[in-house]
Amino acid sequence: MFKFILLYGNDEGFENVFVSLYSSGDGDCTVLTLEAFKELLDAIGVPNVIKTRQRKRIPGTAHIDFLQSIRNAAMEPLYLSDTPYDEVVFLSDAFFCAGDIVRLLRHTEASIKCGLDFDGTTNAMKFRDTWVAHDMSGRMFTQEFPFVHDVVSSHALNGGAPFQVLCCWNGLLTLRATVFIDLGARFRRSLNDTECHAAETEIICHDFAALGYPKMLVDPQVTVTYTNAEYFALSNSRFDAHSYSLRRTDLFANKSIDTLKPWGNRPATVLRRDSAC
Repeated sequence: MFKFILLYGNDEGFENVFVSLYSSGDGDCTVLTLEAFKELLDAIGVPNVIKTRQRKRIPGTAHIDFLQSIRNAAMEPLYLSDTPYDEVVFLSDAFFCAGDIVRLLRHTEASIKCGLDFDGTTNAMKFRDTWVAHDMSGRMFTQEFPFVHDVVSSHALNGGAPFQVLCCWNGLLTLRATVFIDLGARFRRSLNDTECHAAETEIICHDFAALGYPKMLVDPQVTVTYTNAEYFALSNSRFDAHSYSLRRTDLFANKSIDTLKPWGNRPATVLRRDSAC
């Protein structure tokens, strides 16, 4: 994160970057690490709000209710800001490279841009966020390569190229800031029984589309994991008989990335494991 911040600073400082971080609980060295990170940000003049020892989910509280509340808590500085930021970089507790974020930001036509997240071992690496990610057929991603059902998307993924999706989150993504600042988008749960029940991270995709920002993509060259061992295992993993590998992003390669064209229309129906809506 610090490396990424340094890349986006300029002669006037870091006024074009803001770090907001929300951490629940205090059971390990996370608090001390984040406090040291804040001292570093303060020392070089990076605007930030870092909250530690925040609330955990109360037993009996719906998981989505808790998650939408803490995502909005992390986003609160943006909701209250008068600064016209361009993009929100949203990170889960994932291992990533600075170049991953840079690559996503270069897809300038898309409003939501995601990588791919994985867990497992070198010989059994699985795509993780199958609950939220949906391809352009409206179906959920699968754990197994090539992860998508849509033929066009599968072909693009085999070539390491970005492909359009109905929705994604996948541990690391960027979202168009104006949809939050000017149009009032917020993380939320489903409103009532007439709206399909889904994770708050899927609903934000549908809200973006409803507000006029439907272009969303996955770049398969951006890959994250949730443990250090998995991160390095992913570099050595191979998928399918064609030995397709998920290449690491080179920070300074491909400075201009081809825009995804043509953009297709979003399917009207989202297909879930046991229903459609």
